[in-house]
Amino acid sequence: MNSTFSLLVVFLTRLFMPRHNAQLRLLKAQIQILRARIPTQRIILSPEEKAELLRIGAECGHDIDGLMAVAKPATYKRWLAQMRGERPFKAVGRPRLTQELRDVVIRIGSENLLWGYKRIAGELKKLGLYAGANSVKRILNEAGIHPSPEKHKKKPALPWTTFVRAHMESMVACDFFTKTVLTARG
Repeated sequence: MNSTFSLLVVFLTRLFMPRHNAQLRLLKAQIQILRARIPTQRIILSPEEKAELLRIGAECGHDIDGLMAVAKPATYKRWLAQMRGERPFKAVGRPRLTQELRDVVIRIGSENLLWGYKRIAGELKKLGLYAGANSVKRILNEAGIHPSPEKHKKKPALPWTTFVRAHMESMVACDFFTKTVLTARG
């Protein structure tokens, strides 16, 4: 009786195995076709999708070599380690600008209203700080400061009289008048 039952199980397994393998090949072919249509190779999964893949992977004993088409096996193992709490989660993307750098950008932008985004980014670079012109623009717009982008050279932004009035105290010793004197030597 026992041998008959095991023979029946083997027979049924052999009967349905080709169909099961064909279904797996069909699913893999669909994944390859869809991946060919995606412009980038990297697919960013949501936490829910990662959890679902980990749940299904647990049914396979987390032996997913050759099965994963959405992520590499090393990525899957990293998710597994993060899920178990062995490794902390690492944020994806560029690091955010620090609050100190944002404060410096806002201070420079508010003290020098005639400077544009590129000029402020250049001055930050001289100070050893890095923020791109677009980052400077975004920070200043969030703060309500709207300097010019400096796309082309214009006439001087500050008229001469305004400059003299602004620096009158420090220019007391300056002499703006000259007198031409002709001598024998020239």
